Amino acid sequence: MGHSAGGAGALLAAMRRPSLRAVVGLAPGSPTGLSSLSTDVVPTLFVGGQQDPTVTPAYLDNLYSTLPASTQSAYVQLGGADHLFFTRANDVEIRRLVPWLKLFLDGDTRYTQFMCPTTPDTTGVSRYSAKCPLVPPGGPTGSASPSSPGASNSPSSPPASSSAPGAACVATYRTVGQWSGGFQGEVTVTAGGRPVNGWTVRWTLGSGQAVSQLWNGALSTSGAAVSVRNVSYNGALAASASTTFGFLGSGTPSTPALSCTSP
Repeated sequence: MGHSAGGAGALLAAMRRPSLRAVVGLAPGSPTGLSSLSTDVVPTLFVGGQQDPTVTPAYLDNLYSTLPASTQSAYVQLGGADHLFFTRANDVEIRRLVPWLKLFLDGDTRYTQFMCPTTPDTTGVSRYSAKCPLVPPGGPTGSASPSSPGASNSPSSPPASSSAPGAACVATYRTVGQWSGGFQGEVTVTAGGRPVNGWTVRWTLGSGQAVSQLWNGALSTSGAAVSVRNVSYNGALAASASTTFGFLGSGTPSTPALSCTSP
């Protein structure tokens, strides 16, 4: 992360070190010798000022447009901010940085809802765009719902479960976020009154839906039928204990009827 020339250095680092988890450019200049970010694969956040006479909005618009469509990125323009805005203490900037860093450095996809497909907290923001789904490699690490940095936001669908009473385990679904053509879902698996050693969750996809990526579980599909079983580190659950897995789906989200079984 860097400001002005430091921001240019951050972008250059992203080009040279594709293994980086995330990059933030605060009113970033152009990396020396580069007029395009076409090979950047690192999740990249641009933050610019609406009244910046040095790194102008037009310049930053053009630089941001050179990022590949496949590179997860976001662009925040702060209303009334000049070039030195980022050198002064302010909470507007921090409310943009915290979700991005939590998301891509900590792998905490609970923060996706604060940046994708838009930001619910528009305080001090004159323009915002994001290339969704904004999900880091490896999926989420968090479990509880975070507080929004400056605003509150609820999941797009309430939790829903459909396992028989007395079952060895119960599976509960919620939609974490959605965007045009896709969504992120999360399933919580909870053991019943006895410990379980292994679990499998099954459901049927809705019309036009498909699972494109899944973490914290082993995915199998056959047509519209989906089956997810535990992986090595989350199969053993004490009585009433829980674990989660998440996935990215294409299509329009819906609340599936889940079944959960244990060997």
